[in-house]
Amino acid sequence: MNVILVTIAVFLITACSSDVSNNDTRIVHFSSKEKAFQNYIKEENIDGSVVLIKTTKGDQLLLTQVDANTYFVGELKKDANGYYAVKITNNTILNNEALGMGWNFKSSNGNKYSIFFNKTNDNSEYISIPNCEFYVRLLVDENKRKNAIQEVETIK
Repeated sequence: MNVILVTIAVFLITACSSDVSNNDTRIVHFSSKEKAFQNYIKEENIDGSVVLIKTTKGDQLLLTQVDANTYFVGELKKDANGYYAVKITNNTILNNEALGMGWNFKSSNGNKYSIFFNKTNDNSEYISIPNCEFYVRLLVDENKRKNAIQEVETIK
């Protein structure tokens, strides 16, 4: 009887703790990255900006501003079926009163990153985001001092 209860408990815990990056059931492929971006913006209800950050590890991350204070990271991918964009982190609310904040995350390829938001641009590795009062820095997590930004493109 105890084995059955433990099994049910493990099943419920596993079922309730899904990772955003493993939600592949909604993936829709497109013939171009522009169409994948359009779908991503529509599906995620993006009112703010989207910035494509190509990293030194080869990932194509989408720094996404949902609204004035809410951000998350998505990712542009390409496989044999075409292009698609997916959300890989949860929403994070940045308080306008704060000087900055950051969090760690992994790309779908397993690369670890740290992202930092700061109100001042006190480092040449920070990039500005359209319609945002924060500057952003992306570091490869294996070495917190190594810049991960290779190229930046404003999508929206």
